[in-house]
This record gives sequence, C-alpha cells and structure tokens, in this order.
Amino acid sequence: MRKARLLSMIGGIGALVVLGLPMALAPRDVLAQQVVTVQLRAQSGSGQTGTAVLTGQGNRTLVVIQTSGGPGGVQPAHFHRGTCANLDPQVAVPLNNLQNGRSETVVDVPITTLANGQHSINIHFSPQQASIYTACGEVPAIQPTQQPAQPAPPAPPAAPPAAPAPAEVPQFGGANTLAWPPVFSGEIQATVGNATVIVGLVGNRTLREHAFVDVRWWLPTAVRVLDSYAGNNPGVNRGKLEGLSAAAQQLGWVNHFVRQGQVQGPFFILLDNSGRSFRVWSWLWFSTASDERAAGAPPGAPVLRRNGNYTSRGVEAGASPLAWSAEFNTAAAGAGLGPLAPAPGR
Repeated sequence: MRKARLLSMIGGIGALVVLGLPMALAPRDVLAQQVVTVQLRAQSGSGQTGTAVLTGQGNRTLVVIQTSGGPGGVQPAHFHRGTCANLDPQVAVPLNNLQNGRSETVVDVPITTLANGQHSINIHFSPQQASIYTACGEVPAIQPTQQPAQPAPPAPPAAPPAAPAPAEVPQFGGANTLAWPPVFSGEIQATVGNATVIVGLVGNRTLREHAFVDVRWWLPTAVRVLDSYAGNNPGVNRGKLEGLSAAAQQLGWVNHFVRQGQVQGPFFILLDNSGRSFRVWSWLWFSTASDERAAGAPPGAPVLRRNGNYTSRGVEAGASPLAWSAEFNTAAAGAGLGPLAPAPGR
C-alpha cells in the first residue's frame, strides 16, 4: 500500500612530486607557532565538510583533517596546486588516508611552502574511485613574521567572498557535438513515513552522439533497499546492489543505450529510510560515438568517440514528501514531460 502511494505521487515520470617553490626563510621557533585552518567544502554533492588544521613544526608541518558526512571508510587526501575550481590533478604532497572522516600526517615540508596561496587540500571518494572528489579547500597564504614578540598590525577588513557561480544545468537541443558532459542524470524523491522512492532519469543532451551508459546511484548503508527496477515493469531488470565502504553503497544498471537528444529511464529505487534524512546522488560512466567525424577532420578519420564520467548534484531524501534536483527538471523537459517547477530549495 505504501509503495503504491509513493508511485502514485510521482505518476508516470518514467566526475608527492617536488614542489619547485622557493622555501620561505624564517626562524624555526616562528614556524612552530604558525597555525592555518582550511575550510573543506563538499564536492560532487557528497555532503562531506570539515577542516584541515596545519601546524608549523620547523621544517615540517602537522596536518590534521576532520570531516563529517560523505562516504566514510578509507579516503585518499592530498595537497594539489591550484584552487578547487581549477585543480592540478597531479599530487603535490600526499597525506595519510582518511579513516571514517579523520586523518593526521606530518609532512617534511614547512608550513610557509604549503600556505603560500597556491595550494588546495583535496579528498577523494575512495582508493578505487579516486577520480571522484568529495571535499576540497584552498589553503590560505600566511606571511611569517621575523619578530614574533611584536604583534603584527591589524589586517584590513577582508573583502567579502565572491558569490559562487551557479552550477551549470545541462540543456537539451544544443547542436554542438562537443558539448560536455554529453550525458547527465537527475533524480526525484517522494517519502511517506519510513518509505522513500527514488526515480532517476538519464539524458543525452547532444544531437550527434549516441551513448552507452552505466548508471549508479549512491546512498548510505543506513538505508535499506527494498526493491529496484528499470522501466515501468516492477520486478523486472532489478539493479545490482554493491557495498562501497562501511558507510556507502551503490545500486546500478550497466550498458544502457541513450540516443541523441533523448532520455532513458525511469529507474526506480524503493527504500526503507529508517526514519532519517539522507542524500542520494548518481554517478554515470559513459562512452559516446558520433555518427559524424569531427569538424575539419580529414577524409577517412575515425568518428568522434569520447569516454568520461558525470556526477549529479543529487537530492535530499527521507525528509520532505517531494523533492527533486534541477537536473531531473531538465531531463523531464527533454523527455517531453515539461518542467515540473523550480526545484525546491533552489
């Protein structure tokens, strides 16, 4: 009965090298007094946030990371050059893996080299899925003082941080074969009591590439999967449930064919939410091929092929009766269902 109520609510809505930086010269006791706190923000809709505290220890630095939310379990962490929005994928300084949200490392690099305004700390989903970033924070620059007994003059008021740029929501109908990402996914949730149903759609926003897509939805292990299926036939084509860590699991379907400018699905997941709210988001691995050659390619050149992955921004589930992601709104419009409304909370 509860499952039928949920489905009726929804109706038919069917991604240590040498630094090569000059080492700042400062007395050992000055470096030992310096502490920098890095604010870690969630990436890829993970919900993982926290801090990294850098403490100078002469020519070494103690780095303590503490986070909450996210997948839990073992997570790699590193210093990278650049900002979180423009990160050099090459590891600058490795750190010990997080174990259930915490890591402590002493690195053989002075704090003035790490906190020079050119580095960020990045946390990855797991050793097996390191290409997925779950949290990141820029390390602020510090200026070591040569006379620690004399207080530095007060700093001028900091300029207010720039407003974050709105995340792009892929749109259908673009004629550009090289649009990126070529595929995307969105999800909607409905909750009645302890029962939650997730409905997902996958869209191909290009007009010249068809795609083969592996579809996976991530959710915490604290919720129990009661049923899942693709299409409109309950009990047929159930998803494969796999554990990712002590805190996270994934439910997925593989090798779905999505034509140019079309939407594939729906994918249904029925859950026992155990009376709690939680976040669900999807991860796609895709391989596309174009029916045409790239513009300007010589005769006989192979057709355009691309591989990659895409992570949705996800949706909060288990709390409100109905909520959906902006990507789902776009996918619904691409399927000819029309936009539902502005996504709740956006």
